[in-house]
Amino acid sequence: MSNEVYFCEPKFIDDVLCFSEIGSVVEAIGDDYTKWIPATPVIISAQTGSGKNYFVENVLLPYAYNNRVKILYLSNRVALNRQEKLNLIKYIGKYISKSEEKKINNALKKLSEYGLDDLYDLGWINILNYHSFLGRIKENKIKPKDFKYIVVDEAHFFLTDAKFNEYTDKILEKIFSVFQRSIKIFMTATPDEIKQLILNEGSKKYKSELINIFYKQCPKFVKPDDYDIMGMDKYFNEILNKEFQVTKLLNECLDEMERIHTIEGVNANEIANAIIYELPRNYDYCKIRSLKDENSDSLKSLQPLIQQIKDEISQRNTEDKYVIFIHDKKIGKKIMETIGTENAVMVTRESKYADANDSGRKVYEKIIRDSIFEQKVLISTAVLDNGINLCDKKIKNIFIDEWDKIKFLQMLGRVRKPIKNKEFSLNVFFINYNIESLKKILANEEKALNLIGNFQKMDVQERKRKVKAMLKKDEVYDKQLRNLIIAERVFAERKDWINTLAIKKYQYDIENLHKYIGLVDLENQGEFSWVKEVMGWLGKNYEELNSKAYFKYQSSYEILSELKDYVIRISSEECWLNKDEQNDFKQRITNFAVKLKWGNLRKNLRKNTDILGKNTIEKFFEEKNIKYSIVSYSKKNQGTCWYIKKMND
Repeated sequence: MSNEVYFCEPKFIDDVLCFSEIGSVVEAIGDDYTKWIPATPVIISAQTGSGKNYFVENVLLPYAYNNRVKILYLSNRVALNRQEKLNLIKYIGKYISKSEEKKINNALKKLSEYGLDDLYDLGWINILNYHSFLGRIKENKIKPKDFKYIVVDEAHFFLTDAKFNEYTDKILEKIFSVFQRSIKIFMTATPDEIKQLILNEGSKKYKSELINIFYKQCPKFVKPDDYDIMGMDKYFNEILNKEFQVTKLLNECLDEMERIHTIEGVNANEIANAIIYELPRNYDYCKIRSLKDENSDSLKSLQPLIQQIKDEISQRNTEDKYVIFIHDKKIGKKIMETIGTENAVMVTRESKYADANDSGRKVYEKIIRDSIFEQKVLISTAVLDNGINLCDKKIKNIFIDEWDKIKFLQMLGRVRKPIKNKEFSLNVFFINYNIESLKKILANEEKALNLIGNFQKMDVQERKRKVKAMLKKDEVYDKQLRNLIIAERVFAERKDWINTLAIKKYQYDIENLHKYIGLVDLENQGEFSWVKEVMGWLGKNYEELNSKAYFKYQSSYEILSELKDYVIRISSEECWLNKDEQNDFKQRITNFAVKLKWGNLRKNLRKNTDILGKNTIEKFFEEKNIKYSIVSYSKKNQGTCWYIKKMND
């Protein structure tokens, strides 16, 4: 996309002011934040690590301080909320009085991670998670007029959490309805699904401002008597469009060359659906490593990776760490028990409020405060899937058991790429779902949506009886439905008893699953069908797909046996290796050394090359008890040749 600002034809849903910039969020936005207005929501769509929070902490916060305005910062996870508070506390000392700073720091010293949940007012910036936000709105504990900016972090939350949080639609509605005079900034690395909801809200203001333009152009026009009853959409589409030919009039008002200028006192920002800052993504540091789908048994699919971890522990030949995201806590517990609790720890929803001596809680708190964990393996449910930073350069491997693109990319984004380490790479493990597994997931999604549909068809009394029964039972699908229903509204006989965004999310997921199944089926259940889909998410070309994409673990014993067989075969051929053959031999031996994680391999590599030299190979052979040497001899007209010779016992 170009970097210019443009104003689209009036389709009223997709029209945006869109910016594209290569670089950081701060570079992309420049000083635009000084020109934003409450009528137009702002969407910052950028990869994790691109500086979304840096913009808030280092640009927006000082601006708020200098202009004596306040920011309300909203986040979606308890862990993220706590971590962000600790980050902000580092900055606010510059923007509050010494007495206020001392008061906050003294309070902080007395607070555990639990206490951080109650820390709300940080001077020029207040921070809440979404649940607390909704509660304070209901209790009139927030004064909307106090806040010029509403920062909505991890904005994908409204859909991704809708299946288990019955209030996400109400939270989004309150952000727009209560804070009409505040500038609303939505930040996310994964805007695919939520963008349309924000644009829809923006389009309401878009239409309203266009109506104002029409009245300025045609002051004699009188609104129909039933304007309030028919609603803005119908009024706009059925009456104004017919009367004034909207597109033509808009183009007359906003000349092609002056579409971003002020016309009749109405700025283009005021009638745009949204301003979007869309930054490019770069996942070059990610190395695809897929695992075989063992009939939807994720624990069985993980066995090769688990075995690699166990061998690394027993041989103590690497400090590489692993992050494993799983759906099922039972599977996570089995993985932890297999690896050993001294090397693996699991964090779940319960870890947030567990006993002080619980290992999961200790790790959870350390991640919040230091962004690292000490164990070799961190196993986590979705409790850490958003916003949390893991800034440990030893993390070289991540496994993600997730078919949902938004959730997959969010989990991947937890491991932050070291800014100064250009050679950093991350092995991204996932299950190469086959068509049967995808169909099972689809069946569950459709069953849940049908359950909602059946509930909607019930009369009021039947719904009440159903809700009472659900509150007493703990059945799987009753529990799913219970997560979507706002019981208090059922008993109050209100129509908005269900989270409408949950229905929308199920519909999105079912549509995507049908697409995925179709792609796999189209390739006749090709071996790499799902791998190609994930590569598309990461912006990788299918041409990059090779045998390395499939992960097949070999034990060190198997690798060593393969190495010995190779050396014996080369020796038995009793031939001299020319220069090209020598290079092939050196490369193969280097590959074996890499697989065996031999010593400090980087120091042993020859300068300006990625292969081992003759002397280093012989040292490698000696340490691995491979009793062969390399005989070097200069032949006339052939240069230096090698012969692989078996050593005498």
